[in-house]
Amino acid sequence: MRALPTGRLRAWPPEKLLGVGLFACYLALLKGHLDAVDGLLMFRQGAALVLHGSIHLVPSVVWSQQFTDSKYGIGQSLAYAPFIGIGHLFGLRQAGPSTAGTFRQYYADPLWTVACSWINCAVTAVTACYVGKCLRALDATKGQIMLGVVGFGLGSPALTYSSSSFAQPLTALMCVLAATSLLRWSTNGASNRLLLAVAIAGCLITRPVEGVVLGLGSAAFLGLRRAHWSAWLWPVAGFGLGIAIDLVVDQLRFGSAFQSGYGQERWHPTIAGVLGLSISPGRGIVWYMPFCILVPWGLVQLFKRGRSFEACWLAAIAMVLFLNAALWDIWWGGFDWGPRLLVPALPLVAVIAASAVNSRATLAFAAASVVCGFVLLLPTVLVDLLVVPAASSHANFQMSKLPMLTAWRFVRHIVPRFATDRNGIDVIWVRLVHHGGPAALLVPLALLSVTAWCFTRAVRTPTTEPGPGKISTWSPGGT
Repeated sequence: MRALPTGRLRAWPPEKLLGVGLFACYLALLKGHLDAVDGLLMFRQGAALVLHGSIHLVPSVVWSQQFTDSKYGIGQSLAYAPFIGIGHLFGLRQAGPSTAGTFRQYYADPLWTVACSWINCAVTAVTACYVGKCLRALDATKGQIMLGVVGFGLGSPALTYSSSSFAQPLTALMCVLAATSLLRWSTNGASNRLLLAVAIAGCLITRPVEGVVLGLGSAAFLGLRRAHWSAWLWPVAGFGLGIAIDLVVDQLRFGSAFQSGYGQERWHPTIAGVLGLSISPGRGIVWYMPFCILVPWGLVQLFKRGRSFEACWLAAIAMVLFLNAALWDIWWGGFDWGPRLLVPALPLVAVIAASAVNSRATLAFAAASVVCGFVLLLPTVLVDLLVVPAASSHANFQMSKLPMLTAWRFVRHIVPRFATDRNGIDVIWVRLVHHGGPAALLVPLALLSVTAWCFTRAVRTPTTEPGPGKISTWSPGGT
């Protein structure tokens, strides 16, 4: 009886084992503090909803200016809300307002650190797991599934933003949930269709523009597949719910349903954004996710396997998300590590790239690209983002903006010496060494041991190839 839980864990598919391992890894590298005003406002919005029953920020946030309202989608704040409530019940208190120019509200808020700082770790781990589910729906091999999960989870900016306070990780989860639902549409029941509606609504209330892309893209998938008219009820319901929530929130916040708080959004043709998010050292995806180089070959392999429609749809959604970011007026995303604005597209990119692995040569190249990506991303995990000067558009084309080359110069000592010290290793367990001694490092060591165990079990999981009658194919018709 005592061996039963272990036996069940060993019976998990590799993507689930890898997801648990990634979650433990992310917790071992957890920053534990807020890292941008975006996250600060979304967190304070959740706290205002739970602790004060207000759609307005209570108290207002002072950071270079005074914010009385969040201008971001309500989705991330709602994800924080239940954990803020639980933390408050256990006596955790939100840090009070700080004056402009201090970092207390970023580094010294116990409610954020204990109740919310780990949420994007869980979100990213679940997203990685669903990358594997997408690949399984495409009848991928075990090796492809594992490389897709790890390529997204450790070899892309998903690693960088797993412990961040930004909304892109949650948006990425909604995108891969929708993709999984559509790829399994013909073989699953109402719960799978409900998943699509929830994903579209969740994306719309978290990042509205990406939500519109996902909603219209899902409708196009069903339309081109000539699905029964009743199939359209699910994406339409999700789209309608998400738009309705956005309009109500904007009305309550700003007195107008058609004012988002962002001001005038501008997209315009620019070669700088396209090149910047593709090849620039500061934001280029080929630097921060070398695994994506396999995408063209992955598309070829999906075409050969009779998955041309699914391949085109995944590539089209990823490309539209790329262009949405690249053609935006502030394509570099402001104060960031790498291409943060591309994170929602990365699960789909990982699915396509992993599909390229069909030989020892492609396996070796894929594995090397994932390792290379992890090494290049390591400074973004260990060095505090808030100490790095913000980059403008053209500055991102300088080699000095590649974190591997210059980020380490901001680390002047290993252990941060006080709460707001930004010049030490930016991991919460290392910060705790200053207060509790080296024993605090036992926590990340234990978590990394869990990661190693889960990855080992995933490798040893028996390979289960789809049989002749088990290939999931699309069949037009009803839901």
